[in-house]
Amino acid sequence: MKDFSATSWGPKFDCLIEFYTKYIRPKLEYGSIIYQIASKITLKKLEGIQNSALRIAFQARKTTPVTFLISESGLEDLEVRRLISGLKHLKKISMTEKDHPLKSCLLKHGQLWLSTNKNNGWSAGINALREKGIEPKLSEMLHTRDLIPTPIWDYQSIEFFEDLELWEGLDLANSFKYLTEVSFTDHIDIYTDASKNENGVGAAFVVPSKSIVQKFKLDGNLTVFDAEVIALTKAANFVSLSFTLGTNVRICSDSKSAISALKSFYWSKKPAPETVLCHTSLQEVVNMGIHLTLQWIPGHMGIPGNEQADVAAKDATISGEETSSAVTPSIVYAISSIIQKLKHESFINNQAKSSNWFVTKKQKQFFEKELYSKISRQQGKILFRLQSEHVGTNSYLARFYNENPKCSYCDQVETVNHLLLQCPVTDRHRQKLHDLMCANKLKDYHDLLGSSAAIDENVTVISAIVEFLHKISRDKSL
Repeated sequence: MKDFSATSWGPKFDCLIEFYTKYIRPKLEYGSIIYQIASKITLKKLEGIQNSALRIAFQARKTTPVTFLISESGLEDLEVRRLISGLKHLKKISMTEKDHPLKSCLLKHGQLWLSTNKNNGWSAGINALREKGIEPKLSEMLHTRDLIPTPIWDYQSIEFFEDLELWEGLDLANSFKYLTEVSFTDHIDIYTDASKNENGVGAAFVVPSKSIVQKFKLDGNLTVFDAEVIALTKAANFVSLSFTLGTNVRICSDSKSAISALKSFYWSKKPAPETVLCHTSLQEVVNMGIHLTLQWIPGHMGIPGNEQADVAAKDATISGEETSSAVTPSIVYAISSIIQKLKHESFINNQAKSSNWFVTKKQKQFFEKELYSKISRQQGKILFRLQSEHVGTNSYLARFYNENPKCSYCDQVETVNHLLLQCPVTDRHRQKLHDLMCANKLKDYHDLLGSSAAIDENVTVISAIVEFLHKISRDKSL
């Protein structure tokens, strides 16, 4: 990375970060399932490589806190990533086919691995589950349900409507009503929906013409997408049991992602097990000679059947029929949830430890990335160092190199704030900065360096800061 980047030329920080994550970090993490049993001192050396890469990318000084570097980059500590890797390993084991070699290995040694505290390749993942109050069970890891999708040559056509055309002068709800009156008067309509809240996860379907409502309480770790797909599966099973050859049925769902996943099933590289089961169930309905249509409808738009299904799905989280319809083991969803929490906790912890006013909030990461892409590498270096406050001001040099902390022009301590806005001797050079601060309503140097204004306005402010520093001959020494 040092060979193709320097202070004033070379790729910008986002390109260097991407280079690190794609070409260097994978080598550091290769085989981490095995080597993570090494001593902490040995593993700490790997963190040093990541920290060096981030310093090169941001052109940060050696004293810049690691937590600030990691927060600004949006990456995780390698220790957290090794933990996530162990969890993903457990997830893959739970998802493998029954004839996979890992399954036979689990049968022989799995209970011993789970019951002992011996440090092995997946102990970190198991301990992470236990810390979150989840006790991994061997039966769940051995759980396998063979799913054989309908071969494409046996595929029977299902009619899909992913979009709802707006008729002239009508909103979505009335357009759906008009479409029903014109094209689906002889169809039995079934509405499905799913819900996830503090009470859990629920799925439901309703058949208004027959006053049928069925509610199902699902595993609390399921995603909303999976719950929507399960609701469609339940509706398909109901159709196959309740209707006969020649019946016209339309299943309506407000989940466009579920409809799209089913429509593009044969073009998907690796569809989710729940999607495979749903597609198979729908094919069984079509094979019975039932004409089936899947229709996307807009949610919360006053369509009576959809509103009824929405209420039923919310009720299902509390009082639905408990079912284990999910093909994927519960532990897989629990692991996915924990991985997301670990990533979030890692970011929050580094943010808190950095104790820097300018540390990037999670919602501003994209903003920061776009900002750095629009300024030069030299400007990016100056901005980052000023924000980190590990920059060549006299107060900084006094902290680390026993220099005089006072300003070279006046008798005040030279901080970032003093350098940019307060020194009276250089005031004649900062007129442009003052004008920009007034125009953009920036109150102090925090606003100046970390404004939430539009990208173009920030670029203008940063250019003015660099121009000011150049006029007072400080742009090179920072």
